[in-house]
Amino acid sequence: FLAIALACFRNFSYPDRELIVVDDGEVYPADVSAIDSANARVIRVTAGTPIGTKLNQGLEEARGSWCFKMDDDDWYGPDYLDQMMSAVEASREHLCRPVVALVMPFLFFEVARWEIRLSRVNNLPGATLAFKREDWQRRPFRPLSQDEDLWFVKDQTRTGSRLLPVRSEE
Repeated sequence: FLAIALACFRNFSYPDRELIVVDDGEVYPADVSAIDSANARVIRVTAGTPIGTKLNQGLEEARGSWCFKMDDDDWYGPDYLDQMMSAVEASREHLCRPVVALVMPFLFFEVARWEIRLSRVNNLPGATLAFKREDWQRRPFRPLSQDEDLWFVKDQTRTGSRLLPVRSEE
């Protein structure tokens, strides 16, 4: 799925962005030349490294002030980053408080039925999280192999961040 995720990244219209790929594949490592062609960087970690730990390692290397979580099976349209950042900026006009933005509801492809479906109401999609680097530094991802995104959101809201649902299924 990495090739599709890289193509999505290359097609983003938001100009100021970087991509860091954290790869734990020993048997099937990520294609470094494909990552390079997307002007991205790769960080290699040991196989079996928990997802939360991998996210934290990638975020340590990131240079931007806003961070987005993306997995290789999470694919976005060209305007995704623009729409997320516009929603964040609009929310700050009314209330300047830390936020964790996320697309809600979101579209997903159900392989068993071979169809695109709309998520359930209030289904928290960890694949669409956007947050300030300084908020992550205060409460990073837990070193978990699953549900790291759920616990990240809980930890962020417990420290004062609010959830910012962004309606942008496409």
